[in-house]
Amino acid sequence: MDKIKCLVCGNEFIPTKEGHYVCRDDVTQGGIGTAMVWNKESTLWDCWDCPVCGAQLIRGKQRFRKYDSRVDEIMEVKNMGLTKEQAIEGHRKMWNWIAEQYRAGETVLEELGHTCVVDLKYSYINRFCNEPIMNGCFCCAYASEEFDRTINGCTCDFCPIDWGSEVKAFMCIDRYEEDDEEGIYNELQATSTYSHDYDRMAELAEEIANLPEREV
Repeated sequence: MDKIKCLVCGNEFIPTKEGHYVCRDDVTQGGIGTAMVWNKESTLWDCWDCPVCGAQLIRGKQRFRKYDSRVDEIMEVKNMGLTKEQAIEGHRKMWNWIAEQYRAGETVLEELGHTCVVDLKYSYINRFCNEPIMNGCFCCAYASEEFDRTINGCTCDFCPIDWGSEVKAFMCIDRYEEDDEEGIYNELQATSTYSHDYDRMAELAEEIANLPEREV
């Protein structure tokens, strides 16, 4: 298969079966900001995440599947985009859910079909949301909308979560300096990719879920 080029960081990589997942198009008239529920049939697409920056890349033709009428959880949102409060709520719910999956152990993770945190993020989004969330991250989605609204600084300036980092961009990935890859999310991503230490993964996911709010 031909390589995919990330439109965010320029990295080129070969899409793999293990990294593949399916995302769905917007199915409401208000985008993210309508109601994140399973409520009608949507267009599905083949997706991969860039292994360097985590950006979501959509490739290929439209996929089809049977309508799934389950309503597992409802998140009420405004007509346009996520508010800061909704982004933080979505962040905490998703990361607590991911921690629960790791706490449940290998049997539950095998049922989900993966253990990598990137895949678990999109499992949550595909289960509880009716459309893709940028980078599989409610904070990125909110920050991107705020950046587009103000066109000031960089997207990460608007992240509503304090990652405990000393860098100004990609705080979830880097901690002390640019490209050191010592951020808490990067640690969890590496741990979930290369080990079976589910207790440590759960601890990191819980820590991410409970990171303090950041003034933006």
